Amino acid sequence: MAWIWQMTVSFASEGLAKAFSDHFDRTNFNVPHRGEVRLDLACTQSGAGSGSGWEVDVLPKIGADHLNGHGSATDPDEVEDIDACAKVLYDRLSRAKSRGYRFALTGFEVSDWRSVGELIDDLSPSGLLDQQRKTGHARAWDGLVVSDHVWWVAERPDGFVRFAADHMWIPFTTIAGIT
Repeated sequence: MAWIWQMTVSFASEGLAKAFSDHFDRTNFNVPHRGEVRLDLACTQSGAGSGSGWEVDVLPKIGADHLNGHGSATDPDEVEDIDACAKVLYDRLSRAKSRGYRFALTGFEVSDWRSVGELIDDLSPSGLLDQQRKTGHARAWDGLVVSDHVWWVAERPDGFVRFAADHMWIPFTTIAGIT
């Protein structure tokens, strides 16, 4: 079974989400083994209660198919193409004029990955990220971008560096070996 690879970006309001998706609209680029990539964008309401908001799913598409993989990131051509795509998306994200997003992440099937409240709990001391670092299973967090506000509320977790003027991140390197 193939998994859809995507970037999901979380917003507090629909207006911010729609303004942001304009930044990615009509973006085309090439990856080494599969050729031209164009982006499908989906802006949807997410969650309920205090964690609710809006998400923009950025879905790279090659021909008629969304960029996908088998979720194990073991095929070298697949890894190279997805890594190339991730670098383009993170570069576009870092240069977005309409920021206002709470967090962003790339990966396989990351839509509805976390509410902002769950994310803050996971990033806080003794949260899921801390637990996974102790067991060596924290690679799935690579590429997580959070607003300065989320980073401060989560008590400034270790491992984050400056991504953009108002966002921090755990740098993305490669999907190789992430399962």
